[in-house]
Amino acid sequence: MKTFVALAFFLVANSSFAQGGTGKSIDEIDKGAEVGKLKRPLEALQSQLEPQTDSAEKDTVDLSGEEFEALPAEDVVVHVLARPWYQNIDISGFGAVWFADSGADGTRPHAGFVIKETTLFVEAEAWEDISFFFEVQTSPLQQDHESSVRTGEVYLHFHNVLKKWGDGLLGIKAGRIDIPFGEEYLWQDAPDNSLISNSAAYPWLWDEGILFYGRMRGVGWLTAITDGHVARSQEDGPEKALNAKVYGTPWERLYLSASIMKNGATERGALLVGGSLFQPVGAGGASSAGRSPNDKVDATLYELDANYHFSSKIAFDLAFGQAFVEDADAAFDRRLTWFSIQGRYDLGTGSVM
Repeated sequence: MKTFVALAFFLVANSSFAQGGTGKSIDEIDKGAEVGKLKRPLEALQSQLEPQTDSAEKDTVDLSGEEFEALPAEDVVVHVLARPWYQNIDISGFGAVWFADSGADGTRPHAGFVIKETTLFVEAEAWEDISFFFEVQTSPLQQDHESSVRTGEVYLHFHNVLKKWGDGLLGIKAGRIDIPFGEEYLWQDAPDNSLISNSAAYPWLWDEGILFYGRMRGVGWLTAITDGHVARSQEDGPEKALNAKVYGTPWERLYLSASIMKNGATERGALLVGGSLFQPVGAGGASSAGRSPNDKVDATLYELDANYHFSSKIAFDLAFGQAFVEDADAAFDRRLTWFSIQGRYDLGTGSVM
């Protein structure tokens, strides 16, 4: 009887709670019960996380009040006008000496030392990305016996002109420059020329003018307009010499380049090939072909170059070129052909280009 009464009371109490002044329906009570079931595991999970949160807060180091100013950047670029003048001038140079013993039948039968080259470079930064370059050769290559001192390249250099749109797109040199033909002009100086020697063709010389250069998508290019006459800062006619060159590395170990030059009509061209200048037949001395009645010639040249590195120490170079010298009288036209094959082994350490 007591059990029945207790059970009845429980049912009535719940019924009166459901139907009393709360205003909630049976459906709402059922939903509330479900929510309660979901809350209980969440509360248990929260109770487990609270000790970990307290521990993390205890391990946190408070650095407030200990702040430091940011360290200055190491590569801060200071404008050229904000630096002392001597920091805007770079002076460098090199000297090359060798000992030669050719034997009784050679040019050095008694053996001896030779000063091959001594050159001084001065580069002054005039403005941001603008510098002035000056080369003084106190002992020019293969001319030490003359005891001559002469200027080499002298030019105003505008670096990275289009840097707003990309790096290395365009640079400009204006003044006396190496004629950008072939590859030999790039390694004529002793530090770049291990044997301190040159090929038989040796196409090279300076000329006054303007040169543009740049690089895009892995391909480098150069183009130049120069006087086309060997005399310094002089011209003998309105025609100018035009040069163009492209180069690149299609594979990691292979370098290729192609050069072309149109000298323009002149009495004496600006480029040395095999130690001679382009001029009319007979103008430089007696010739078995006679003497040209004309006082000017034109010349068109091209050269192809390749360099392959088998390893960091072993390299192979190949060059092939031709020059077509044109006279107003076709009987005095000439064609020159040259090539060179060179292997190289570096005794010291090196790296692949």
